[in-house]
Amino acid sequence: MSLIKNTAGQFLYAVLVNVIDGSPITTGATLSLAKDGAAGAAAGATLTHRISGLWEAALTQADSNGNAIGYVWAGANVIAQGGTIITVDDPRNALQTLQTGVTAVKTQTDKFNFTGTDVKATLDGESVSILAADLINIADAVFKRDWTLISGEAAYSLLNAARLLRNVWGTPGNVLTVKKEDGTTTAWSRPLTTDPAAQPITGVL
Repeated sequence: MSLIKNTAGQFLYAVLVNVIDGSPITTGATLSLAKDGAAGAAAGATLTHRISGLWEAALTQADSNGNAIGYVWAGANVIAQGGTIITVDDPRNALQTLQTGVTAVKTQTDKFNFTGTDVKATLDGESVSILAADLINIADAVFKRDWTLISGEAAYSLLNAARLLRNVWGTPGNVLTVKKEDGTTTAWSRPLTTDPAAQPITGVL
């Protein structure tokens, strides 16, 4: 048999008869428990005779706090009887954990606004809108992104284009060379075409 581990409000029953004449035992029954190989002791349960030798043990929380629990009913002139209880975790705890996870997922999916007559997983023809505040947060995150944390960019990427504005660059040997964020590694380079007769640029107004 099994009980929910470490949980009050559970019951154990037994029919007790007199070893001498087989009559029902209606008084003096006892219940002892031994948990997980430890020494046995009287149960904390409330014992009640219900009818015709049928005894009920209203177990305390501590009574069920074990993995394998041996039990024995006894008493004066009682044919002792017992067995083993294997406890299980409360399935309500697993359901609560699942519900918590579902609620967390729902909190995120509720942020999407779907429009259309038959929104499906394939979103065939439907549209997904993002809240204006979220669009601002995305844009802010792009502009504030620390370039030193980015790797694997393509040669012709927005990051490489922007490096010319922010990072170290030079023109050694008529080659425009733009450095990465460490100031030493080359991000990209392109040869320059020069004209000695051209007017120099001295500023931008």
